[in-house]
Amino acid sequence: MHKTTAVSLPPTIGEIIKTYEEAREKVARAYELLLDASSAFEAVMDYPPLSRAMIEDQREKDLEEINIKSWQKVIELSGAIKFMSSKKIDELEKRIHRPQYSHERIEPLPELSSKEVSDMIGALIQNGRDFAEEMLREAFDYCRPMRSQHKTNKIFRIDKKIIWHGVEMTWGKYRIHYGGYSDRFRVLDRAFHLLDGTSMSAQYKGSYNSPLIDAIQSSENGTGETDYFKFQCYQKGTIHITFKRLDLVETLNRVGNGGRFEVGGGERK
Repeated sequence: MHKTTAVSLPPTIGEIIKTYEEAREKVARAYELLLDASSAFEAVMDYPPLSRAMIEDQREKDLEEINIKSWQKVIELSGAIKFMSSKKIDELEKRIHRPQYSHERIEPLPELSSKEVSDMIGALIQNGRDFAEEMLREAFDYCRPMRSQHKTNKIFRIDKKIIWHGVEMTWGKYRIHYGGYSDRFRVLDRAFHLLDGTSMSAQYKGSYNSPLIDAIQSSENGTGETDYFKFQCYQKGTIHITFKRLDLVETLNRVGNGGRFEVGGGERK
């Protein structure tokens, strides 16, 4: 891991860490009382109603759960998601939901502490431009799908309009297919917010989609627009997306083709 400079934490994150530490201590004390009760039963019964093994197993699960939930909120408040590609977010998800990926060797999340969070935010600051460029290039690649059957989609650059698959009509409204399809929309939306220097909610994946996805899924007839896009959905499963800010499209083309991007400062020669 790169050496990072210690950073001061936002008050809200500090409150979460303090609450986590206090809650962890209370949970540990509660389970100590349960273990004491189990020992008391074991002294007078052959088959005590409280199993020490089950108590210890549940204690570890509960302590891990409050650590995971606290990390999720800290990551959301840090704004890290804004700069992450879907690949980076998937890697983070695997660390958070590690038991679901028991067949893979995945490093667990450390216990939440001021030092661990400070290191994470420091690394984000140090590597922010690299994260941003990876996310922007991912959006660039999504916008020029290889072997596309639509002439509107260009191979080497993004034009003023793209055609994607990934929508379906459900109960009279259009919905985005989840999985890889929804990742494309989220990354595209984050990319344009980043290029424009504007803020987009950084809630953890699964609790928030994006203004573009929300607009599509709330549209009464499959048409609409956001600050950066106009869209038209079709029953055959395609969506036509027209870019409203061609200046941002040009910057995305430059970064996607190898240009550098300065976080907060646009494209750098």
